[in-house]
Amino acid sequence: MRICYLILLHHKFDQALRLIRRLSGPDSGFVVHIDAAADPLGVQSLCSALKSLPIVYAERTRSRWGSYRQALAVMRCVRAAACHTEPFDRYVLLSGQDYPIARRAEIHEFFRRNAHVEYVEAFPLDVTDPTVPGWSPYYRFRRYHLWIGRRHLKLPLLRKPPPPVPIHHGSTWWALTRGALMHVAEQFEMNAPLRRYLRSGFLVDEVYVPTLLSASPFAARIAGHNVTYAEWTSTSGPHPKTLRAHDLQALLASPKLFARKFDLALDGAVLEELDKMHRADPMPRLQRTRS
Repeated sequence: MRICYLILLHHKFDQALRLIRRLSGPDSGFVVHIDAAADPLGVQSLCSALKSLPIVYAERTRSRWGSYRQALAVMRCVRAAACHTEPFDRYVLLSGQDYPIARRAEIHEFFRRNAHVEYVEAFPLDVTDPTVPGWSPYYRFRRYHLWIGRRHLKLPLLRKPPPPVPIHHGSTWWALTRGALMHVAEQFEMNAPLRRYLRSGFLVDEVYVPTLLSASPFAARIAGHNVTYAEWTSTSGPHPKTLRAHDLQALLASPKLFARKFDLALDGAVLEELDKMHRADPMPRLQRTRS
């Protein structure tokens, strides 16, 4: 079972390096997207540390949370994996603040046993009702959203027509077979109407891949859930809570393979404990070069 990890990075490069070291092995590959606004010195240091690994770097874009460019970063990873890597059996999308909560051998065995399942959430959204309050599907996709610098603007009067294909929603994070990933890469390029429609949407990264796969021959293989653990609370807002050492029992009891999100600066103990579990999978040494 050969696995390619697609990793989105914005910052916290020491933590991202730790993640990549943990996942690296003879049957692993990596496609990395580094946000175009990331600290140049941090980027240089990371790339130097990863020099000994077979890393493919996706074309960079500057993304804003909630904007189309977040989805574009994902799609550039998909395109790089489809066009610039050797074939893999499984493609897993992660962020730099994710970490495996299963051993590498268990991850490979899980995907070997479920070789034809697409681990992606994909639930239909009704975008027709303008009366639903809050971040409703109508608000996210029938309204026009623009970003000027850090400002998120919603056009007050204009409304878009219904989408060219039914919108399906799910987590940004997924694990796809090669066939499904190649289909997503192809349809992203070919389906210009959907691309134009979603360009002015909100939180598009949560719908692009679910929408494309739900309208594809792979729809019957969609699991309806992914392989990444996340915990949402009343105080975590639009992002999952940061996991800490006191969450370890829940992490180890979870059937998921990965978890998010972690912050080494806030609580490194939880990653230390996870690394103890991974002792059977020793972390390979990476060549370090001076920047």
